[in-house]
Amino acid sequence: MGRLRRGVLAGVLCLGFVACGGESVDPQALKSPPIESPAGFRLKWPGPGWQLLDGEKADAVYPGALAGALGPSGAAFVWRESTQQPAHVVIPELVTRLTQAGELRENEGAEVSGQPAQRFTIEVPREGGTLYLRGVVVSRNGEALILANTSHDDSPESYQPVIDALELTDPEAPAVPVAAEPAPQTLILGPAILREGTYHDFAHGVAWTRPDPKWRLVAGHDARQVDPTAVAVMDHEGLTAMLFVDDGPGGKTAPAFKDVIWSEDSKPINLEDEGGRLWSGRVRKVGRPVSAITAARDDVSVAIVAWSLIGEIPEAQLKALAKGLQVSASRKAEEMSMSGYQDHRLGFALDLPSGWLAEHPDAGLLGERGSFVRFRSEDRWIGVLSVQASTAREALWEDFLQRRIGESFAHSALGDAKTGKDTLGELEAKHVVWSSSLQQVDLWVVHEDGRVHAIVAVDQNTTSADLVRKGFRLTD
Repeated sequence: MGRLRRGVLAGVLCLGFVACGGESVDPQALKSPPIESPAGFRLKWPGPGWQLLDGEKADAVYPGALAGALGPSGAAFVWRESTQQPAHVVIPELVTRLTQAGELRENEGAEVSGQPAQRFTIEVPREGGTLYLRGVVVSRNGEALILANTSHDDSPESYQPVIDALELTDPEAPAVPVAAEPAPQTLILGPAILREGTYHDFAHGVAWTRPDPKWRLVAGHDARQVDPTAVAVMDHEGLTAMLFVDDGPGGKTAPAFKDVIWSEDSKPINLEDEGGRLWSGRVRKVGRPVSAITAARDDVSVAIVAWSLIGEIPEAQLKALAKGLQVSASRKAEEMSMSGYQDHRLGFALDLPSGWLAEHPDAGLLGERGSFVRFRSEDRWIGVLSVQASTAREALWEDFLQRRIGESFAHSALGDAKTGKDTLGELEAKHVVWSSSLQQVDLWVVHEDGRVHAIVAVDQNTTSADLVRKGFRLTD
């Protein structure tokens, strides 16, 4: 994605010699031979009035393009981007990255050379009328192959020939090597968490685990890109499934999409913890198969809505999606009791005597990665700053948290830091101590399975430090 720029496309959208008031392409242009690309596609001659551009010429007009075509009403370019995201998710991102004020009008399933693809239409308001950006996206081998055609003309004759001119071939090499197992994404989402292939909503008692590591699972912002009300999304080999969770038994169930014609019949499906129903239907406009798995409890309703880009949804995949869904008793993601505090999302607890009060200051840069909780008792306080990261980045977060804590006490008249090792929660911990005649600050940093915890104790003596050593523990 690096070479593509919003400003570059703005120039492409109004090439003076193509379609914006300048001299048009010679309608008698001779038929050009197909352009064969090692990226795994062939661009044929769209027809009279069109002129093909090879990689060198296309890149000169639109940096990053592998091939292109100039026609009487517009210009088209083909490029590829390294991404694990499926085509239907790539398309909304094109709107954001390639246009200033474009609106997505179409994002529908299609085929290119018999392979699943996604067709798109983006309308861009401009002075003097609307500009149409149309094309197709094909997801394969860890990349997206994109053909985009721009024109002021909304008739099929202005764009369909160049879309039909794209054929898929075998690429010499993918844009990036495809990982055998995508790294699980980890996010803290309020009372929910996405970690190690499972989305877990503690407030509603709903958990959803991907069938196997080949499935991509996203939540939060990435899920809302697919549907604004989805809390989590899975996809694999042309199948996309969205999870909806609502308060009350009468919330969103099978008719989650207004453009779906649902069958009146459903059949029971085993969800282990709760009985559920399996629904089937089709999208009105394009006839795309849709299935829904629903479950309800007195205080919550859950629905998995799945659609396929490549035909009917295999029953084995639906059962796998259903098996990964659990609807159980809700509980608080964080619990404060007379004996201390426990965070079920980040997997730690701190046992403290009565009289300590918990508070949640702003964690600042942590965002959707962690939380900060602080406990006070008179002049003493203990803080736990926790983040969820990948195991490969534990050391980076450890260094970041230590520096943040150190900067917080930079104004205090403390002595030089003394660094050593300690044991905390049955794990080896880095222990840093700053001290003066009036105050002592202890910092421990421990990490396991991608979770990094920085625990701080501030006191006039070692009382708070002793409480941390005795009371901090990992819970899972």
